[in-house]
Amino acid sequence: MAIRKQITWIVVVGDSKIKLHVHDGKQPGLQLMLVEEVLKRLAQDQAKAAAKKKSSAGWWPFGGKEKTKKPKLKLAETPEEMMRDMAMVMNRAAKRGYYDTVVIVGASYNLDKITSRLKPAAQERLHGELTKDMTNASEYELQKYMSNVIRL
Repeated sequence: MAIRKQITWIVVVGDSKIKLHVHDGKQPGLQLMLVEEVLKRLAQDQAKAAAKKKSSAGWWPFGGKEKTKKPKLKLAETPEEMMRDMAMVMNRAAKRGYYDTVVIVGASYNLDKITSRLKPAAQERLHGELTKDMTNASEYELQKYMSNVIRL
């Protein structure tokens, strides 16, 4: 029986951008992941779940013919929308088990905007918050700094 490695997300929050770094436990170091990739994966999982629900609902008109909404991939325009959207991504990803722990790095006012919107599933996975601006740090610098905070 293979043991699943712990997946850690490091969310680096700035005023104009959010970077998501992932440590999957398989490879040393951090990998930069686009938030859009996570959104697409969430949308695919949601579509699969809706299709499964629809196929098990029975024959129309008895089982009901429901419309499935396509999730919209829209880029946030303001910092508040960015924080709201990232919290939404973290909530949905936590519910689906995409990550085991998360560390949020950024200015305290940005951290508050995200953490205040986290649901219990995501809050349980919150390993810590680091009030430091690391949006312009390289992956090497971030990894070096974060290795003091968590095991990478």
